[in-house]
This record gives sequence, structure tokens and C-alpha cells, in this order.
Amino acid sequence: SLGAWVKAQRWELKKLKRGEKSTMTQEKISLLDGLKFNWAPLENELTGQDLWLKRYSELKEYREKNGDCLVPRKFAENLSLGNWVTTQRHQRKLMRQGKKSEMTD
Repeated sequence: SLGAWVKAQRWELKKLKRGEKSTMTQEKISLLDGLKFNWAPLENELTGQDLWLKRYSELKEYREKNGDCLVPRKFAENLSLGNWVTTQRHQRKLMRQGKKSEMTD
């Protein structure tokens, strides 16, 4: 479907920006830019450090309410938080193994 293809284009651009193998090329970027393609569909979408700090704040609230940081991956009240915590755990594991990771000290 068109929606899945659009999502894939955004994902491929993210991979390209991270230096990972991607099917996205400068030619494709130029073509999509020519169509005024919206790379970030949510106008107020947080990215990078701002998004990390938002999720960190949500995790602190979760800990205050629940007494721990054991957020389930599919946490019904906040699916984004559950996914974020899972990602943080994975990134820390990579870092501890000496592998490429987005986690910092």
C-alpha cells in the first residue's frame, strides 16, 4: 500500500543518516523533495535529544507511580514508552558488549 511505502521511505532516510545500509539515494531524496514529501509528518514531532528527554521524563513518572522501571514492551497506557525502554535496554546491552550503540555514559 502507499502508506507502507511512504513509511519505508522515511525509515530508509533515517538509516542513511545513521550511516547504515539503505536503499535511499540522493536521487530519490531529490525526487521526493520535489513533490514536497513530508519527511516528518507530525509538525510538532520531537526528535533526537528532545524526544529522549520526553521519554526519560515519562519513565520517571512511571517509576514514581509503580516503584520500578520495569515498563512492559507493550505497555497499554503508553506504547511509545514501552518501546523506548526496550530500545534503551537493547542499546545498553550493545554498548556493554563493545558493539556500535547509540547509548552514551
